[in-house]
Amino acid sequence: KQWYQRRVAITAGGTEDSEEITITGEEVTEEDLIEAVETSVTFAVGGEIVLEVTKIPDATITEIWWECNGERVVHKEGNAKIKDTATMSRLTLDPATQTDVGSCIAFARGVGTEDSEEITITGEEVTEEDLIEAVETSVTFAVGGQCNIR
Repeated sequence: KQWYQRRVAITAGGTEDSEEITITGEEVTEEDLIEAVETSVTFAVGGEIVLEVTKIPDATITEIWWECNGERVVHKEGNAKIKDTATMSRLTLDPATQTDVGSCIAFARGVGTEDSEEITITGEEVTEEDLIEAVETSVTFAVGGQCNIR
């Protein structure tokens, strides 16, 4: 497949010449390189989200990366940690936040091949009332006594 073609003028020692340069390469094909352990994950706010893909045995993978909600994920940036081994790639979001709801995609590139696996992240919407829990709903004390409200 031809990717780029251009005529280039070359000047050397007072003479000019032109040369046509063509850059070609193989077309990248879709091939199974990775497989999602789960395609949908539900989480609790403040908990941990673990997304994992396994690498297909005998697949040659030259690069693997994650994107969540359209943004590339960087290891140890924000609440994200990425662990890659010879057999898997794991993205951990800890602590999980409401902004993690959506989807994450693991992308893998091989020699002339590529693959991707999408994992959907769902969670219940959390309100302020869900985050605050009363220890006591009523307090009785004696006049002139001590009352501690936290």
